[in-house]
Amino acid sequence: MATAYFGMRVGLAFFLSALGIAAAEDPFAAGVRPTEPLSPAEEAKTFSVPDGFRVELFAAEPQINKPMNMAFDARGRLWVTSTVEYPFPAKPGTKGRDSVKVLEDTDGDGRADKVTTFADGLNIPTGVYPYRDGAIVWSIPNIWFLRDTDGDGRADRREKLYGPLGYERDTHGMHSSFTRGFDGWLHVTHGFNNHTTVRGRDGSRIELQSGNTYRIRPDGARVEQFTWGQVNPFGMHLDARGYFYTADCHSSPIYQLIRGGYYPSFGKPHDGLGFAPTTISHTHGSTAICGITLIDDPRWPAKFHGNILVGNVMTSRINRDEIAYHGSSPKGREAADFLKTTDPWFRPVDLQLGPDGALYVADFYNRIIGHYEVDLNHPGRDRTRGRIWRIVPSGKPHAPLDLSSPAKTASVLGTGNLTGRLLAMNHLADHVGQPAVPALREQLAHPAAAPYAAWALQRLNALTDSDWQKLADGRTELEQIHAARLLAVRPGWSAAQKQWLLDSLKAKNAQVRRAAAETLGGRPHATQLRPLLVALHQVAVVAAVQVTGQRGPDDHLIHTLRIALRNHLQAKGAFAQLQSEKLSMLELDLVLEIALGVRTAAAADFLLHHWSRVKGDREAVIKHIAAQAPTGQVDRLVALVEKAWPKDLERQAALFQSVRDGQRERGLPLEAVLTDWGGRLATRLLADASSRVPWMNVPLPKATADPWDWQTRRCEDGQEARLMSSHPHGETLTGRLQSAPFKLPAQLSFYLCGHHGYPGKPDNRLNRVRLLDARTGAVLREVHPPRNDTARRVVWEFEKERGREVMLEAVDGDPAGAYAWLAFGRFEPALPELTLKTARAISGRLASGAALAGDLKLTRLKPQLRTVLLNRRAGGAARVNAARAYVALADPHRAAPVVAVLMKDRREPLGLREALVSATAPVRALHTESLAALAAAPAGEQVRFARALADHAHGARALLDAAEAGRVPAQLLLDNEVRLRLPEGMLPRVAILTRGLQGASPDTAKLMSGRLAFYREQGGDAGRGAAVFKTACAVCHAKGGQGGNIGPQLDGLGSRGAERVVEDILDPHRNVDPTFRYSTVKLKDGRTLLGLQRRTVGQTIVFADVTGKETTVPMAAIVSRTQTAQSLMPAALGAALPEKDFAALLAYLLAK
Repeated sequence: MATAYFGMRVGLAFFLSALGIAAAEDPFAAGVRPTEPLSPAEEAKTFSVPDGFRVELFAAEPQINKPMNMAFDARGRLWVTSTVEYPFPAKPGTKGRDSVKVLEDTDGDGRADKVTTFADGLNIPTGVYPYRDGAIVWSIPNIWFLRDTDGDGRADRREKLYGPLGYERDTHGMHSSFTRGFDGWLHVTHGFNNHTTVRGRDGSRIELQSGNTYRIRPDGARVEQFTWGQVNPFGMHLDARGYFYTADCHSSPIYQLIRGGYYPSFGKPHDGLGFAPTTISHTHGSTAICGITLIDDPRWPAKFHGNILVGNVMTSRINRDEIAYHGSSPKGREAADFLKTTDPWFRPVDLQLGPDGALYVADFYNRIIGHYEVDLNHPGRDRTRGRIWRIVPSGKPHAPLDLSSPAKTASVLGTGNLTGRLLAMNHLADHVGQPAVPALREQLAHPAAAPYAAWALQRLNALTDSDWQKLADGRTELEQIHAARLLAVRPGWSAAQKQWLLDSLKAKNAQVRRAAAETLGGRPHATQLRPLLVALHQVAVVAAVQVTGQRGPDDHLIHTLRIALRNHLQAKGAFAQLQSEKLSMLELDLVLEIALGVRTAAAADFLLHHWSRVKGDREAVIKHIAAQAPTGQVDRLVALVEKAWPKDLERQAALFQSVRDGQRERGLPLEAVLTDWGGRLATRLLADASSRVPWMNVPLPKATADPWDWQTRRCEDGQEARLMSSHPHGETLTGRLQSAPFKLPAQLSFYLCGHHGYPGKPDNRLNRVRLLDARTGAVLREVHPPRNDTARRVVWEFEKERGREVMLEAVDGDPAGAYAWLAFGRFEPALPELTLKTARAISGRLASGAALAGDLKLTRLKPQLRTVLLNRRAGGAARVNAARAYVALADPHRAAPVVAVLMKDRREPLGLREALVSATAPVRALHTESLAALAAAPAGEQVRFARALADHAHGARALLDAAEAGRVPAQLLLDNEVRLRLPEGMLPRVAILTRGLQGASPDTAKLMSGRLAFYREQGGDAGRGAAVFKTACAVCHAKGGQGGNIGPQLDGLGSRGAERVVEDILDPHRNVDPTFRYSTVKLKDGRTLLGLQRRTVGQTIVFADVTGKETTVPMAAIVSRTQTAQSLMPAALGAALPEKDFAALLAYLLAK
């Protein structure tokens, strides 16, 4: 079932960002609704709907329990899956308590007066489709065909169609929303988190992880993937054109699906063509959208025709969107909500437009809807109440389907609403069979009915070419669209049919062009390649005003054409065919973009051949080529990169890594040409190992990333100047930029601009430039920015101090999100020591070179690595990489003195010292030095050093030996991360060493109550909170379209109380969703990695650490991989934020 994943946590960014909830005073913002339940009659009075509609109760407890999915049959009966078990599945070996019920209104008063339990003993059945003499139902762990063979209204036979299927990781993201297509396939949504293998009887098989859609044959014969991605789709709708729509959580909430398209999901890549386009990207204030329907009913007022309605279980509303078409592409505009209520227990999990014209709403009536936001064992979860509502438009209801004869049933194929037409079509194809053929054929003469009649005939193997031609000759859009779609399922095309499809690529109607492109894409042939490319070329160059009336590109048509061309280009000889034709430059560019989605050697060769025309992300292109090109092409690739970027060594190093990753994904060894290239690169990159940059960033106590970079600013003398600024990478970053020491001249001037506080408020004086005595650090001069964007000239005179050795220091100590920066430059005299060149200029080169040297084991570069390691002005990343490489390559006895001094020197950055300890872990000869550094360190550093040592089995053993000998505190072994890194065989020894010990953890309860009290008493500055979010959270999370995608997006989080948010921050290991639990990975070389598994690529697995940095690990290098029950976020990490920053972040995330 669709819920939001606010309780999932990954590291600091995820942990802090997962907190955004609206104020608890608003009952609709509370994860646990504070109000009491209402009776159905009382709840009915709380609804408000547009004029001309009324809300009626169709069914309620005790007739049903918690409704989840609904579907109508041709007799107008409503089939409902009902649960008591959710959210926990019935234990294996025990009978479930859930059911499928059939609801009937036999007297026409709008209320179900006959309720039949069709099947019981089920286990969280989130999908149902009435079919023939029963229903197809998902019930853990299988998709079943439940049959009523004796006609008593109850299932007496159960046939497994598909299974067992995944459910173990998440019971609200299983197999749901069963929706029948025109072609008879049953479409299914696969929800969040679960891993599933679906197999058909014919040997077909698909692998699913988390959000996807797929389709199955109702007889269990075959399964096919339909689309890839989404996070947790729950709710599906089929429109009259044959397109499926889904409601999703945590990506864009509504998609009109493109078959074969890839959609955003947590950390999953697309297929090289980019993610398929969206239909609705606004979130309606929630990430828990489900139960979608599109209004196609003449009974409804015209303003609602074509509208999309969705259930919003967090805000307890039914949202409405008006749809406008950009060519063939539907785009939603948020409209007034269709239904509102004053009862926060209302939870609309499914919507279905009934054949009578009423909208049916499954109300999972509950105090709690969140799956991870609230403890699954919370006693407030209701298991007995559930309602189904009818929202009825004015006017006469549609008559029930007349099933007394095929002719009478077929007569409604062109009348009534879409639900009724589809039910009639499926009834004639599934139940009536061959006797329906004459009546269906008669309906081909009626444009409105013809598409439905043609599909029923096709499913009965009775559609002739002559019948098809009648449809193709029709003048309506639907006739043309379905004529194209029908050819996709017919066994062969005549020459005339194929030509009709090719001609349809030029049709004026964009919907017809798109249907033809999809059909052609499903059956590649060399003769279709060029027409498809011409069609894409046309839609790419025609002005938007001509195609879409100035409403944007027809992105669904474009993506469909790109998929069709990709499918064609996968065929042998396709690229050679294009090489022989004269392509325009635009056509060539289009093919080059699509080639990124073609995983063949021919595609790699084509990209190489036309490298000069490659645009966009060239690194992605290089990686794609490396992953597909034959081994003999790697030297050509290396030559190409060296020629394209002869002086940009850092880019070359990044591309080298891309090429190497590509080779690893294919399970190939490193070729000599790559080793040679990497060696050349490392040598050149480390040539500046002893460089000392004039300026160096020194992190402030609450360290952030380096804020300093170039920025062009206007000066008061009218000149534009390149100044060193703390503004370019975000105003929330802080730092202290220090110059190299220099002899003080008689006069020193420079230009300074910036701010230190919001306009109209007092100076906070956190930003400044000052002159320091290089020996004592005494402040000789100080100036604050002028609170102006234009740089003002600062002049300092020195009579007495002239010749003194000094240094300049620029400080940005203001973490606010605005008016919190400074910029300076244009020094006179232009002393060499004041040349504005920061560590960024060389640190990246040295870091890349050191990483290459270590990766390729280039022992000849040990002197350069040692020099970088000892060079305090080389930059943090460069020194860390050099530390790891130098310790790995150097003779331990020669390395020991250097390592020992650096690890114990607390003036050195903690990150460097921690990296050195980690590097020594596999080197037994250096354990004495690392353990001595650990013993001398403060408690906080001791824990980090202990974790670093435990990264390798040798280091872990040394740590235990030292603890046993009393040289280091045994309490370190209580740390959760230390224990997880230890080999399992050491745990009994750890238990002995820590028996009776207690960890020094903060009083979490006291901390939580204190932070909550501060927020409630003083509130928080949401503007300041936005800045805290950008610094602390955006690495992993997106809000308002900005940020990363490691964890869930955070729009629409105003649905939980502040108390729970604070709890999540300060107790991060509670209710951690399995997807965001990190893994402990033991490697063959003895190392241990901790991280989140992001994806599998070929023969490698990609893990992400707490910062979002990804590490690619060959599968062959893994000894074991264990998923923990823990978040990467350390406990009580929220204490690291000052109270005001903590409150500000809450205010920002709680804002709607």
